[in-house]
Amino acid sequence: MIIDKQLDKFRHLTIFGVVLRDTIHRMDTNVGSEVSGPRHTFSTITWPVVESKHCPEGQKEVRAMPMLMLFTFALTDKLKNLFGHDPKWRTKPLPTTGHPPGAPFIIVNEVMERFSYYGMRAVLMIVITTLLPFDQIMTEEEANELFHGFIVWNYAFPILGAIIADAFLGKYRTVLYLSLVYAAGCFVLASDQSIGSIKLGLMLIAIGSGGIKPCVVAYLGDQYGEENKSLVNKTITRFYQGINLGALLSIFLTPLLLQWFGPEVAFGVPAVGMLLATFVFWTGRNKYAHSVPKGFSQVMTELRVGLKPLLKLVGLYLFMSAFFCIYDQSGGEWILQARKMDLNFLGFEWLAAQVQMLNPLIIVLFSGFLEDKLYPRIKKLLGSELSVITVGLGLTCLSFMMVTFVEIKLEDDILMSIGWQLGAYVLLTIGEVFAYLSAMQISYRKAMPSMKSFVQAVFLLSVALGNLFTQQVNGVIQQDPPTFAPDVIGEYVLSLTASDGQSESTSECTLVVMSDADYAVHDAKVKEGQKADQLDKSLKGTAGRDRAVKLGRTDVPLYGSAGSGKLGIKTFNYAWSIKSLPEGSKMTLTDMGGLDRRLASFTPDVFGLYTFGFEARLDAEKITDEVVVNVTDKNLPPVVLASASPVKFGDEDHPVILNGGATYDPNGDDLEYRWDIVKTPEGSAITSDDVKHRFVASKGSIIKGSERYLFFTILIILVTLGFIPFARKVDLGSDYYQGDKEEDSAGTA
Repeated sequence: MIIDKQLDKFRHLTIFGVVLRDTIHRMDTNVGSEVSGPRHTFSTITWPVVESKHCPEGQKEVRAMPMLMLFTFALTDKLKNLFGHDPKWRTKPLPTTGHPPGAPFIIVNEVMERFSYYGMRAVLMIVITTLLPFDQIMTEEEANELFHGFIVWNYAFPILGAIIADAFLGKYRTVLYLSLVYAAGCFVLASDQSIGSIKLGLMLIAIGSGGIKPCVVAYLGDQYGEENKSLVNKTITRFYQGINLGALLSIFLTPLLLQWFGPEVAFGVPAVGMLLATFVFWTGRNKYAHSVPKGFSQVMTELRVGLKPLLKLVGLYLFMSAFFCIYDQSGGEWILQARKMDLNFLGFEWLAAQVQMLNPLIIVLFSGFLEDKLYPRIKKLLGSELSVITVGLGLTCLSFMMVTFVEIKLEDDILMSIGWQLGAYVLLTIGEVFAYLSAMQISYRKAMPSMKSFVQAVFLLSVALGNLFTQQVNGVIQQDPPTFAPDVIGEYVLSLTASDGQSESTSECTLVVMSDADYAVHDAKVKEGQKADQLDKSLKGTAGRDRAVKLGRTDVPLYGSAGSGKLGIKTFNYAWSIKSLPEGSKMTLTDMGGLDRRLASFTPDVFGLYTFGFEARLDAEKITDEVVVNVTDKNLPPVVLASASPVKFGDEDHPVILNGGATYDPNGDDLEYRWDIVKTPEGSAITSDDVKHRFVASKGSIIKGSERYLFFTILIILVTLGFIPFARKVDLGSDYYQGDKEEDSAGTA
């Protein structure tokens, strides 16, 4: 191994230096040269001084070289243990017809690693859209862009991990060392929830998790040889079930930890899980069949040899990237959608981040049946393994059509049951088993033995490509917020006007532009207030915003929410009440649904104002709020609330961002906006025309959520239709297992 050779060279050079030094020293001593004190202090290094027979009586010299030899041997042995190949390790699979002894350690490691990954991911969207410092809270579009960007890096780094494993460290040490980087990222997330720490933690997790991804499944496959290669597919299925068992446990647990104890514990438990995963993997080191890294030049040579089989898989990976473009939205966009739905289903109050646990639950319980019973029948019926992937893509289409339908209804102010999304998860999960699991098995079997890790990395790159597309879509649809750059210090009065085409409303806000000194005082007060807010553990909540509906609507939704910074298990008790009804109404509490839940509903029976009370209790604390629903056929004017925070003068690179985020129309009509400069301080030449993006209320999206869902629905339908002829015509080549001979580009062994 290259690293072994380099360490041996270092050791030999050191030995040569010791012998040379000792020879010169003895020659020097024998000719009677005078020794005055310690001879070799090696610059600033202080070495122990011992008696020497070569020195005049009473003199001492430094005997550093023998000690340096011991140090060198110890150091190089330690480095070889860390980075080299231990000669005691096996390099070939055991000749057995059963499962190899190292396989359980790899699978258990994967269960715990996936517990860490999916636990962190389950609560990430909730944290960055609700629990960051108030000036860093992300919009849905910004959160989706960050989420999919993280997945892009998470699945792009496998290329680097595969090269490191095959060329330098081997699969075992690559997994071991990058797992520590992975755990460090988890601990960064747990230690601080600012946007900078979130991004740093996610990058470390992407490097660690991404680097080990191509190695783990390939390393598991490396444990199998000619005698038991028939067990590889079944083992990969068990491995896949392990992934989903870890995901199931963490998706159920971490949202509860977030609700009970906050983001520190919700991120901290996955961090500890990652350390345990690393420990389990390390304990099995003497039971594995270890791959010996070959050096970078040899890896590049083998890549050239294995390029032809790999190219046959590229078409499959391009189609799979479209699948992942849709599939990974279930961990981001679907969670945000679930927060707006009625989460009470089957007598259970779901958390928005928990709904996705249905995906791993189905795989853990039914993947064996799906693969052993249903999979062969579909394959036999349709004629090829790729046709099973076609079925998976088709089921993915149906799942996304369901959530698109839900989004359309939610935008029409119709409360939808979370059961709709649960049904979509069932379809998506079965589609995942047929599409993703099939593609993963094909990738392992079609890759030449020397290319197993690299081909897995290229397969995972299709995940990155799909999420890169989704990330770019979320970036493109974000609209720039309205901004302007003040030209003098003083107070600027601005107004925001919103019109629904029939009536309009205007709100004014005052922007204070300060000097550096005044702004420093203001900033200190703001930070002190933020700190006080963070220490405030009191119960907070709201009954939602007033709005209008037409008579004849059934199940008009009422939206309530509550939260608390208190630690400990938090069990909220909700209650809705009727405060006042319009004249002639005969509605009673028994006519309402969900009175003891966060989301309730009612059916109006006459025109007029319906006022409802909302109460949330936590232990001895409670909050109350009211919401008014105006049942009318008349148009109500828009509700507008403009705001602008004080700024420091002269910061042209960071102009003032104007916010009309609380603006809405009670009737749900689309609005048109306009910002105007009402008043400026003396000496200012600013006018309304200097406001950039003047006809936008605030940052957000240029298209509605349902339009975005519809776009991706059409995309996956087109991809599925395109995959049908591809599956019928493509030839993916031969299968390869450990021990098979590899052919070069000329076709010779």
